[in-house]
Amino acid sequence: MPNATLVVAAAADGYSLKSVVLWPCHKLPDELRLVLSSQLDVWGENEGWMTEALFLKYAEEVLLPGITQRRETLKKSDERCLLLLDSHSSRAQPDLWKRFADSLIDVVTFVPHTTHIAQQLNRGVFAVFKKTINANYEAPSSSSVVLRREALADVLPQALQTSLFPSTIKSSFAKSGVL
Repeated sequence: MPNATLVVAAAADGYSLKSVVLWPCHKLPDELRLVLSSQLDVWGENEGWMTEALFLKYAEEVLLPGITQRRETLKKSDERCLLLLDSHSSRAQPDLWKRFADSLIDVVTFVPHTTHIAQQLNRGVFAVFKKTINANYEAPSSSSVVLRREALADVLPQALQTSLFPSTIKSSFAKSGVL
C-alpha cells in the first residue's frame, strides 16, 4: 500500500503552522485538491515520503516564514526559537541548518527510534489524528482508488482540525515532558 506523510509544525502554546500531506503521486489527483486550505496543503511526491528537497521546501515555504510571522505577531522578533525534529535523513542539510541558526532558530533532533516516546506531536496530535481518521473514514464498497481518495478527502480536514486544537497540542508537549 502506498505511503502518505503528514507534516505538522506546532508550538507548545498550542499554535500551529500550515500542515502538508505528502501524497504518492506526480500529479495531485482532483479529489485531493478539495482539501486544500490556508491550513492544509497536499504535495505530490513519488513515494509519499519526506525527502531532502521536500524538507527544504517545507522549511522555506512554511517553517521559516511561519516562525518569522509568529514572532512578529508576538512582538518578539529577536527571541530565539527551539525547533524539535526527528532524525530523519532528509534533515541532514548543513546549509539549511545555517539558515535556521541565522534566523535564531535552535534545532534539536531526537535519537532515532525514540520519537514515539519523546516527540511531542507523536504523544497526542498524531494519535488524535489517527483516531479521528479511523472513526470517520468509511471505505467505499467499490475498490475504486478515486472513491477511496474521495472518502479520505472527506475526513482529512476534520481529522487535522481536531488533532490541532490548542489543548491537544499543549497536552502533547506536556506528555512528552517538554513543558
